[in-house]
Amino acid sequence: MDRMRPPVLVTRRLPQEALDRVEARCDMTLYDGEGAMARDQLLTEVAGKAGAITLLTDRVDDEFLDAAGPQLKIVANYAVGFDNIDVDACTRHGVLASNTPEVLTETTADTAFALMMAAARRIAEGDRFLRSGAPWIWGPLMMLGQDVHHATLGIVGFGRIGQALARRARGFAMRVLYHDMYRPPAEVEQELGAEYRDLEDLLRESDFVSLHANLTPQTRHLINAGRLAMMRRIRARAGHSPRPARVRERRAHPASGVSDGADPPGDGEPGGRQPVRRTRGQAPADPAQPGGLGTEDLKRVSLAGPRRLRWRGRG
Repeated sequence: MDRMRPPVLVTRRLPQEALDRVEARCDMTLYDGEGAMARDQLLTEVAGKAGAITLLTDRVDDEFLDAAGPQLKIVANYAVGFDNIDVDACTRHGVLASNTPEVLTETTADTAFALMMAAARRIAEGDRFLRSGAPWIWGPLMMLGQDVHHATLGIVGFGRIGQALARRARGFAMRVLYHDMYRPPAEVEQELGAEYRDLEDLLRESDFVSLHANLTPQTRHLINAGRLAMMRRIRARAGHSPRPARVRERRAHPASGVSDGADPPGDGEPGGRQPVRRTRGQAPADPAQPGGLGTEDLKRVSLAGPRRLRWRGRG
């Protein structure tokens, strides 16, 4: 093996800049097929390599490490997560395993906040409804959503991403609760305006719950049917919540936003994977908002008294 240009397996095509850097320093073997590499091919290609750049679709375990051979020094996972890597097996084989923390912290927080907004305002549902072409006339109770501003957000897992989500919530004047095994320094709580809660109390008090805990045997199905029943509305990540419990909650509360993104069309809210683009008449309504349209209209009617009522728009 050429120590100056060690052989490295790259299990999927990456952005060209990354591939150019690997190729400049290593004897690169690149899998350029569609989708993930088949398991038997992966085990064949990793043989004799000094390093491997893997994805979440590539299981790195004793079988993989034995196939690679004793010269394998590192498995570099192209992901923040490392659910696909058996860390204990790497330790036994003396192989370094790495991931890419902090690369997607802000991006993931953006996505989490976007999902919360979409669930609250029923964006995807409204898009599907308009695309269906069904005839409709807007009414006061049509597509009622839930306000995000000044609501209470519960964050389970208050690491980098959880704290980044809390920063976004401050822009919407949200009250932020969090739960984590490890509490951050008091100055972090103060900066983010975040209050610690036990998990059950967080679920009871929150209008929205966002899960950002590592997926481990201890956190898998952390949100079960009993804990779902404690909540008001939630969007749950699939790995932390068993699907039957999510389906029951969605059927009981059709506007809850409980979803794993893979429920089939049919019962309850339709599934579907169409792009979120079109909405109509969804923004102004929240049945729980005391200062909503109906209340404002009532105030104006009362002020008008017996005088002739004239139309006055809300601006």
